[in-house]
Amino acid sequence: MDAIKIESEWLYLSSMAVPWRLLVGAEILRESGQRHLISAVEERPWPTGPLFTVRSIEGPTNRNGLYNVLAFNNGPFRTLVPSVQQIPLFRAVMEQLEQIRIQQERYERERQEAQRVAQERVDLLKARAYNDRITIV
Repeated sequence: MDAIKIESEWLYLSSMAVPWRLLVGAEILRESGQRHLISAVEERPWPTGPLFTVRSIEGPTNRNGLYNVLAFNNGPFRTLVPSVQQIPLFRAVMEQLEQIRIQQERYERERQEAQRVAQERVDLLKARAYNDRITIV
């Protein structure tokens, strides 16, 4: 199975579709290029969201660090690399989100078309009402 990389901002914005606790075992690439591993996730209510225990895979330290979900949105985390076991989950989530996006676009096109037709009817009724007031002598 091919490896996939997920931009951290996408992950943050899609947080309702991806159960955070399933990220345990995924690798995180920081903006500095360092690689880290998510070793635990403590679920917490929003707005703070879950708390991640992260350990360095390479570099000068193997210390654990605690990060909240904001680390995935304009924070130090740039990319998530799911483990081989997590890839099917992420592919399924991405497919579901794509289907939702397609349905939303279809709904928006239909809504705009209905709005356009309604406006045309209003314009036609206004034109008829205006024409009815004009008398040609």
